[in-house]
Amino acid sequence: MKMRQSIKSLLCLGVRARKDAPDYHSDDGRGNCAQASNSSTQSNDNETTSSANARRKNVLGLLEATYTDQTLHDALRLRHKNTCDWILDHTIFQEWASKSAGAAKVLWLTGAPGIGKTFLTARIVEHLLGQDSKQVAYFFASKRLSPSETLRSWAAQLILKNDVLGNGAEDLKQLRDSDVWAFLHNVALKLNGVTLIIDGLDESQPVEPRDGQSKFLQKLKESLQNTPARVLVATRDVPDIRGELSPDICGNDLGEGITFHELNVTRDDVSEDLDAYFQKIFEGVVEEVGMTREEFEERLNGKSDGTFSWLFHLQQRTEYSYSLGDLRRRLDGMPCGVDETVGGPWHAVRCG
Repeated sequence: MKMRQSIKSLLCLGVRARKDAPDYHSDDGRGNCAQASNSSTQSNDNETTSSANARRKNVLGLLEATYTDQTLHDALRLRHKNTCDWILDHTIFQEWASKSAGAAKVLWLTGAPGIGKTFLTARIVEHLLGQDSKQVAYFFASKRLSPSETLRSWAAQLILKNDVLGNGAEDLKQLRDSDVWAFLHNVALKLNGVTLIIDGLDESQPVEPRDGQSKFLQKLKESLQNTPARVLVATRDVPDIRGELSPDICGNDLGEGITFHELNVTRDDVSEDLDAYFQKIFEGVVEEVGMTREEFEERLNGKSDGTFSWLFHLQQRTEYSYSLGDLRRRLDGMPCGVDETVGGPWHAVRCG
């Protein structure tokens, strides 16, 4: 019974109003009465702050959240200047990013491996954090992280940025995923909207097979429908995820409480970004007899198959190349396409 009440306390958002200060009486008149009242109010404020800190510390400890700030920072640092900005002007992105009164919005950002989804997601996160950082939580998944860790990281980030815990939360002994989903539902309502972002869900590995990517997306939709929440999921186009996020498949499953949007990133979308990377690779390179820059660029373009990950890998290997001949020798040692490239030592930051 106590456990049930404690969970309910966690989900009752906002600290309850403290009791009014006692009514002090004094022969010295109203001045001393006001001074005593102010002193009592200050004492109550300190107690409230201390209690709030205890609640936050306890719940954060129970969540045991994983944070992926470093992945975000690395992606932003490695992203070439002025690339990825096009997505902020895309009609589908702007439709998803606009405020919604009471229906959740889910944007599925998809595309081929290596097309640049992680860089695009990082640019979106940076943009949204600049608008209202308190309502934004993000996660960059990988093979060593489970979908459950995404959920708990989102909750922890929102707790760190906002006062969204009720009295009694300091008494919690454990937190189940179902409790955290319910918490996110209430936070979305309390804050009049949250933005939850995950990149690479298709790479995450569940602790239990029954807790896979489909189950995660099902709980996400159930928990956030009929709230002013925005969710962005960036993945490859795989059947399990398409079945849960494609507007053509599940657009009307949950009625008007949630809408689905799909933005498929194509080679044409990233063509200008790829050109910028080409220019970066050729900076300071001296042309040689026997191969022009245009010929080399055409060869490079064909071998890369138009993917960021391949070009990123080449850039790391050619950082100190000073001639087209040197670049050509390094290019000859590169595999064709992204499948053979992804997974090397550079993969600490995925580019796809």
